[in-house]
Amino acid sequence: MPSRRLAREQGMALVAVMLLLMAMSALAAALAISSTTETMIARNHQNAAQARAAAEAGLAHAIDITLDYLAVWQADFASVEMAMDALLTNPAMYIDDYDVVEAGVILAGIGTSYSSLTNSVSSFSSIFYEAVLIDDDDEDARDIVLSADDLTRMGEDGDPGDDNNKKLIIRAVGYAGGNAVSAVEATISSTSMPGLLTDGDLTLGGSFSLGGSGGSVHTNGDFTDKGAAWSAAEGCTASGSGVTGPPACTGGQGEIAIPDKSADDYLSLAKYILHDDGEMTTVSTGTKAACDPCAGGWEFSSGTWTLSGTLAAPDGSVFYVDGDVELEEGQAVTFFATGDVGAGNGNWEPALPGIMWVNDGDFDDSGNPNFGTATNAGLIVIGEQISLAGTLTIYGAIIVRDATNDSSTVTDNLLTGNVTMTYDGSLDGNFFGVSAWRRSF
Repeated sequence: MPSRRLAREQGMALVAVMLLLMAMSALAAALAISSTTETMIARNHQNAAQARAAAEAGLAHAIDITLDYLAVWQADFASVEMAMDALLTNPAMYIDDYDVVEAGVILAGIGTSYSSLTNSVSSFSSIFYEAVLIDDDDEDARDIVLSADDLTRMGEDGDPGDDNNKKLIIRAVGYAGGNAVSAVEATISSTSMPGLLTDGDLTLGGSFSLGGSGGSVHTNGDFTDKGAAWSAAEGCTASGSGVTGPPACTGGQGEIAIPDKSADDYLSLAKYILHDDGEMTTVSTGTKAACDPCAGGWEFSSGTWTLSGTLAAPDGSVFYVDGDVELEEGQAVTFFATGDVGAGNGNWEPALPGIMWVNDGDFDDSGNPNFGTATNAGLIVIGEQISLAGTLTIYGAIIVRDATNDSSTVTDNLLTGNVTMTYDGSLDGNFFGVSAWRRSF
């Protein structure tokens, strides 16, 4: 009897041991599967993060080079609308390196699909991105359906190669291992601006009139009216609280971003470079030489270039000026100056579409010049401060960046003369920025 009992106990122990081994094996298998699954999940998360990072890098790259070109579209086109249509069709023709494939980067224009890259690489061993410019009413590229009311609201016509609202989409797609794909989009659009915009305080003490559909005034500082006779067709706003005078300028408003543009940003548009040693470089030939007068009309003395003669500039009266500028006789010219600008008399209009001048210093006027015409308006960008004490007629817009006073010619923004301005909003195409951003997938 004892031997039988022992045999039964040994059999039960064997069964228990086998059951325990089976349980441990199942647990080990579960742990192995769990570990593999967690590794795969972690790898997928890593791949997805890399694809997202690649897409965002591609978007930043494409935005950067596109905005750089849109700042100087006048080099190739007569209007910003023509420039944007050309970018939608073939950006590589106008934006340097837009179609260069390097380190997995592909940037392309309208009609470019992503299938070639997707089909040729089944499992990405590296990280890639590619970007494309598309019109905001391109239904196929954006996988959307737009009604006639939608197109009217957008100011578009349904033609993906014809931009009507100074707005386009940049889509960037990032690729990583495990066939991970991510896409992001940004909307690039023109920046609306008032006829007169200053970053610092603005004081009106003379007779000032600003008309036209874009005829508004804004200062990011305080507005002071010293009993001036002034009017702005579209009103006056100020970001500061120190708003005085009748009629009141509405204070406490949001700031308007001032484009951070200096003369150097437009160097590529210049046909001639006037140096601070009195010599001139002809960009087309690269020749630098002494001249008096330069380009037929510029004379140099003690760091100041004076335009008092008739320009003989057959390939465009567009100048980069290293120094101060004094304007004495009217004609068609566009210039970008590192110093101050002063104006005497004459009727001036821009030689480049939409740009009268950009300078890094002050603008001090006590004469009676006229800038722009009803059919050829020009943008004036002042780096530091502005003082208008003469009698002026201006067709276009003025932006005063109110930078630190490197020049002491003018220290405050003062309009004490008899100034008549007209701005219809047509120069908004001079500045572009990112107005919207979204992740597609």
